[in-house]
Amino acid sequence: MGEMASDLERPWEEMCGALQERQLNMLENADEFADMAMERLEHDSIDSLTRALENRQSMFLAAIEKVNDDFENNLRILRIESLSALRSSLFGKSMEPFYNNCNAESGRGSDARRKAIIRGALSDQDLFTKLMGSLKDSFKATSEATQAKIQEATVEYLRVIEQRFDLVRSENVARESEQDPDFRLRVEQIARAGRETMQRVHQVI
Repeated sequence: MGEMASDLERPWEEMCGALQERQLNMLENADEFADMAMERLEHDSIDSLTRALENRQSMFLAAIEKVNDDFENNLRILRIESLSALRSSLFGKSMEPFYNNCNAESGRGSDARRKAIIRGALSDQDLFTKLMGSLKDSFKATSEATQAKIQEATVEYLRVIEQRFDLVRSENVARESEQDPDFRLRVEQIARAGRETMQRVHQVI
C-alpha cells in the first residue's frame, strides 16, 4: 500500500507546483492591472480616488492571498487523507475489507494467503479507479470552493471601486465643471478607464 501511495507522490507534487505557479501569475496579473488603474488616476491627480483604489487593492490582494494559502493547505490535507498509507486515508479505507480478510486468516500457510489477498487488492483496477474517482471529486470540490471565494472577493472589489468612481464623479463634476470645462470629460474618461481595467482583472481571475 505504501508503494502505491509513493507512486502517486510525484504526479501530485507536479500538479501542486503547476497550481502554485498559476496562482502566482494570477496575483501578479491582478496587481499589474490594478497598478495600471492607479497610474492613470495619479496622472490626473484625483487623490481621493487614487487612495481609495490603493486601499481596496491592498485588501483585495490580501484576500486573494489568504484564499490561495487556504487552498494550498486544503491540498495538503487532501493528499494526506487520500494518498497516504494511513488506515484513515481514502486509500486505507478502500483496503479495509482486504485487511479484514487477512485478519481472518490463521493457521498453516496463512501468511502466504494474506500476501495473496493484498497483492490481489493492489492489482485490482477497479479499486484504483474508485480511489482516483474519490480523489478527483474531492479535488474538484476544493477547487470550486476556492474559485467561488476568489470570485466573491473580486466582485466585492469591483463593486466598491465602481461605487467610488461614481461617488467622486458625482461630487466633483458639479462643483468644478464650471471652473474647469475639461474636468467633466477627464473624470468620465478616467472612470471609464478604471472600470474597464477592473473588468480585465475580473476576467483574468
